[in-house]
Amino acid sequence: MDFLPEEFEEILNIFRGETEEIIQKLNNNLLQLENSPNNKDLIVYLFRDAHSLKGAARMIGFNNIQRLAHKAEDVLGLAKENKIVINREISDALYKAMDLLSDLIQESVKLKKEYYTDDIQKIID
Repeated sequence: MDFLPEEFEEILNIFRGETEEIIQKLNNNLLQLENSPNNKDLIVYLFRDAHSLKGAARMIGFNNIQRLAHKAEDVLGLAKENKIVINREISDALYKAMDLLSDLIQESVKLKKEYYTDDIQKIID
């Protein structure tokens, strides 16, 4: 889909605002989950927010952001299905993923194109 430059800039600003809000909710819910690790409602909220982040990135064509959000969603999906427990190691990895997602979003919006860093693959692996 082709956009005029000013249209794309507006879309990027909306994307940044929405994704910053989603990442903030993810971080807040991860923090709450540390105090209440068996709270299935929090895990469902985390899963949905990761899914929303993935979808927003896909719609704008930021594949690296989408891949990283999808990995977080996969991990949260396993927790939602009671296949894993979100322990300290997993929680730390999710926090790192959120930090990297935030950085990727900021840089991609600033550059008006997808930004890449080798850190993506390190977290995905």
